[in-house]
Amino acid sequence: MPPLSAPTVLALDFDDTLAPTYQAIVPPWDDFMATWLVNHGLYRTEEAARADYIYQNPYGCGPTYFAKKFGQDIPWVDAFYQAVTPLILQAAVAGTHADPALADKLSTLQQQGFVLAIITQGHRDYVLPLLHHLKLAHLFPPHLVVDRAHKRFSPNGFLQLKHLTATLKPAGYIMADDSPPNLLTAAECGYHTVHIHPQATPLKEVHQHFPTLHAYLSSLLAR
Repeated sequence: MPPLSAPTVLALDFDDTLAPTYQAIVPPWDDFMATWLVNHGLYRTEEAARADYIYQNPYGCGPTYFAKKFGQDIPWVDAFYQAVTPLILQAAVAGTHADPALADKLSTLQQQGFVLAIITQGHRDYVLPLLHHLKLAHLFPPHLVVDRAHKRFSPNGFLQLKHLTATLKPAGYIMADDSPPNLLTAAECGYHTVHIHPQATPLKEVHQHFPTLHAYLSSLLAR
């Protein structure tokens, strides 16, 4: 495929879209969450905190759920992410490995004119080192890693990436994510949306579905 006349920005979610991290990071995350809630006086015991802990909640984020439940502020949520980041980074490094085939596909797309970016709810102190571990850091410039983007309820991350790439005059923007609710906001911000998950979710805001990121990238390379 010849280089694109104008670049297309391809934004990827990080956890379990670009990197298969959930299985490794969820246990230490849950342990830390229970301890955090007790240490901040919101529950008397970790057992009580765990009994009320809802990982799949409307916010897609445990700390945000509890912040809403107990009237905590945004700095409380940000402090949680800052504190938990070293633990989940260690777990993610131990539980993931580089995928040369994925790097090759992304590199080829970059050579063909795609601008690669990340929009994630995670903290950049977790994402950037893990990109190095996965041998993908050379493909994603740090300034195009938009972190702490609360994608289900806020357009900020999607709009931030548009500001960061405005001088490139892109032909369009794509967002690939494993979570359909994140894609609803992306579609509202003018992104072409791609759901990456073994099981499709029929939503009009989801423009395409692929079972894996590899399958989606292969479809782009086949054009």
